[in-house]
Amino acid sequence: MTYRGNALMTGNSIRIGLTRGLALVSMFVLAPFLMMIIGCALPASATPSSPQITLTFVNPGTVTLPLVDVRGAFVTGGSLVINWGDGTTSSSATHRFTTSGTFHVQVSAPTTVVCFGSAAAAPLTTLTEVTNWSGPWQSFSYAFSGDSSLTTVPSTLPSTVTDLTATFLNATSFDQDLR
Repeated sequence: MTYRGNALMTGNSIRIGLTRGLALVSMFVLAPFLMMIIGCALPASATPSSPQITLTFVNPGTVTLPLVDVRGAFVTGGSLVINWGDGTTSSSATHRFTTSGTFHVQVSAPTTVVCFGSAAAAPLTTLTEVTNWSGPWQSFSYAFSGDSSLTTVPSTLPSTVTDLTATFLNATSFDQDLR
């Protein structure tokens, strides 16, 4: 038994206090570090609009979009809405195209999705164009890294984007100025 202030603390209350202390350390020290690794930051503030992005793929096969939420987790399901441009709309971030061709994919993400891109995501090698990126995106870190067919993106970034780490790393066909 230990006295802390005027309170008597038993072994159980000390263990509970230590557990809560470790949980706080994890939340404030480890979580931001892990989010930094995958290229995503904590949200600065909530905004009423939802993140939107429109992508063009040519002969894509299977595509997994690198949508990341405020906790640093990949997003699929829930209120995520993806029109895959082949007559299919779903909430899954992964889709298999069964025919060849050009597909315009429209993504409407919940406001908890703040990042498009992750160092842990596979390149979207059949992505040729991004025609829209709007809403409260915070990070495009590694968003188009390795996307060797990408040639065009909107010329103006959303004003909320604060992280462009390695956004176009090894996007060998991309050569465009951004504002």
